Amino acid sequence: MRRILAAAGSLLLTMTLFQGVSRAESGAAILEVILARTPGRNEVRPLVRAASPAGITKVTVGLRLRGEDAPYATAEAAELFGGSRTEGQWRTPGTMGLRDGRTVVDVVVTDGAGRSDARREAAYADMPADRFALGGPVVQAAADGRVGGYLVGPFGGSATITHDRPIKRVEMRLYRAGTNELVGTADGVRPVEQRDGFSVYSSDRTLNPPPGNYQLTVTAWNDRDDRQERRSGKLYVRYRARMLDVRQDRDWIDADRREVTVTGRLVGAHPDGSQPPVAGARIYSGRDTDLMTTTDADGRFSLTVRLDREGTAQVLSTGTGVYLPPSTTVKATVRGVPTAITVQSGPAEHVGDKVTVSGRLKRQRATDGTMVPLDGETVALYYNHHGVPSGGPQRDLVAEVTTDADGRYRLDTTIRASGFWEAVYPEPVPGHWYKATSATAPFRSVRQPTVIEGVTLGPDPIAPGTPLSATGRVSRPRSSGENTAVVGSFVDLQFSTDGKKWVTRASGVSHEQGRFGMQAKVTQDGYWRVRYAGGTSGNASPQTPDTEAVSPARWIDMRYRTAIRGFNATPDPVRKGGTLTLTGDIVRDLGNGWKRAGKGAKVTLYFRAKGATKWTAVTTTTTDSKGAFRKAVKASKDGTWRAAYAGSSSYFGSTSSSDYVDVK
Repeated sequence: MRRILAAAGSLLLTMTLFQGVSRAESGAAILEVILARTPGRNEVRPLVRAASPAGITKVTVGLRLRGEDAPYATAEAAELFGGSRTEGQWRTPGTMGLRDGRTVVDVVVTDGAGRSDARREAAYADMPADRFALGGPVVQAAADGRVGGYLVGPFGGSATITHDRPIKRVEMRLYRAGTNELVGTADGVRPVEQRDGFSVYSSDRTLNPPPGNYQLTVTAWNDRDDRQERRSGKLYVRYRARMLDVRQDRDWIDADRREVTVTGRLVGAHPDGSQPPVAGARIYSGRDTDLMTTTDADGRFSLTVRLDREGTAQVLSTGTGVYLPPSTTVKATVRGVPTAITVQSGPAEHVGDKVTVSGRLKRQRATDGTMVPLDGETVALYYNHHGVPSGGPQRDLVAEVTTDADGRYRLDTTIRASGFWEAVYPEPVPGHWYKATSATAPFRSVRQPTVIEGVTLGPDPIAPGTPLSATGRVSRPRSSGENTAVVGSFVDLQFSTDGKKWVTRASGVSHEQGRFGMQAKVTQDGYWRVRYAGGTSGNASPQTPDTEAVSPARWIDMRYRTAIRGFNATPDPVRKGGTLTLTGDIVRDLGNGWKRAGKGAKVTLYFRAKGATKWTAVTTTTTDSKGAFRKAVKASKDGTWRAAYAGSSSYFGSTSSSDYVDVK
């Protein structure tokens, strides 16, 4: 039961001894009264603890100065803030002011049957305050005198006192719970610790009442005969009980026979050594509370219990009245029954392909040996493969799946490497209804997809004999971690005139992050591409070879180089308005040295006036059969002349040197 002290919050508690005599056991009883004092203020809040089988219906308190008959303040403690009406704590709606001197509180409680209990001077408070407070009693018992929250042997009490005046004496008394019926008084109450303003008192462990519910009350007097009293919560005193002659009809269980019948006898264990039978006690299984029975007149029982997969079950008793509820553990050997499992996976060709892994789990029926589906069980699915690039075998737990009502399971996943699936049931656990089993699917070879990306080819167009450079990266898009890039493998630069038949012109090795670079000489127009042959070279898996990868084909245009030689503007100087003749020759390199160009090549003649920065096209002309050109123009101002050939689908363009002409 919650203690009244817990409800006081930040209030300073001032307690006194109850006055008067106890009423009839079945009537209303005042158990404890506290004046909770507000620190720093001349106010108190009365707290009343009372009990009655008929339920407390009214609590009235009055404050008066000692020596006077009439109260100077009264209030009804109508608020039930702890426990119940049969035994609880009440308090006034708010605080009540104190007058100078000693204020005492008178209390009257009334129950539902009209019976009442009254206490005069049930508590007091001084103005100004004099420190005298008693802590709640603490029960002290030997280690073997307690079982959980029960007392099963002699006990005593202990309490702390804070005080300004010397303590005259301390008493500890035992009452039947919820009443003022005195049961016994503790012997040997003495101080065990004392220092300025603080004392601890303890008693001998001489209280040994018969089984029942009790409360311990501690009363302290100072040298002025002021009294303080506190009452404990309920103390549950019981006899021990034992289960004797416990037997079971068999010492083993299996998946189909999980129950055993337990017999025994429930007896009391009295302090005098006697063991009377405990009749009418409920015996039940801790795992299945629907399995229960009741002891007969001789305390005997027979109960069928279901054991768990570790082969254990608790047999419990509620006890009866004066006895603690004993228990015992039933143990049996679990005979695991044989199981069988299958596993298969769907087809796959490449890493990353979706596959379905499925199978069925069965177990042997223990009673007739037939194999039946095993539902609701967990199956572990492992994938066995080799590490990359040259690691040993790896066994990865991919998933744990649950079998359905027909014992079947299914997993939709993706393939990660060449390897095989393994189904395992059960995963190692202590104790199990079923024996372990496993199965493997056939080894399946798959290939690792690869891709060539970020390819650059140049220059384009390109002159004969000029190296063509190729760069890029080769990778495994469906892989992860350290194996994403293709490293240490050969990559080929290939050429084709028609985009169908390919010839390797250069090779290189992929390096960090799968990057590569290589060059090849160009001798004609055509298609170029980069190819990775795949396989198990470099950092590829030895059991999961890479697929072939090629980049998109690209046309590279080869053109012959040209040049303009002997460009000249005459005469120089020339008269303004006079004729200026521009001449020169176009030559070309077809791979066998520079030769004169043929007829019909278009030449554009440009002029840049003195002091200007921009070239202006003035006129055009064409070459003769020997690649020579000649053109007459009028001279108008000083400036520079040059000739340019724009090129064609077969030739690069070219520009002549410049010739400055002075116009007079």
